Amino acid sequence: MPQNPIQCQPGMSLSELIAQYGTEAQCAQALAQARWPDRLVCPECGEREHSRCTADGRQYWQCATCRSQCTVRPPGHTVQKYCNALN
Repeated sequence: MPQNPIQCQPGMSLSELIAQYGTEAQCAQALAQARWPDRLVCPECGEREHSRCTADGRQYWQCATCRSQCTVRPPGHTVQKYCNALN
């Protein structure tokens, strides 16, 4: 099984972890990069063109073709919860 590059960072101290993933925006960026390393791809139709919007304090990406929306985290969870779990 391949190792998760975010989870397997050797020698990261707590202060380095907080500096790198300490805010919701930093965590969201890291999770988006991990989920879509090349570029966002619509999970419904495979299209790469999209727009961004914010609703309920969450960042969404909306497909330009099928108009489906996706986000880096499920409803009711903070991005920082996932970043802390990864490290």
